[in-house]
Amino acid sequence: MDGMQLTHQIRVHFPAIVARMPVLALTANTNPVDRQRCLDAGMDDVMDKPMDLDRLTRCVSQHLQRMRG
Repeated sequence: MDGMQLTHQIRVHFPAIVARMPVLALTANTNPVDRQRCLDAGMDDVMDKPMDLDRLTRCVSQHLQRMRG
């Protein structure tokens, strides 16, 4: 099972408290089609490799704030 399949399973088959948790993709596939496939699978954001620690921190913070609000 890949990350897109797993995300879909979480969104569809898990209790709401789990199904709504942020899912962030980390991928080397940076083209717009692959990014959209991740988003269509239910991922909240897509980050490119190599990972930038500052961007990761901002991204996680943003999604946690969204969950709290």
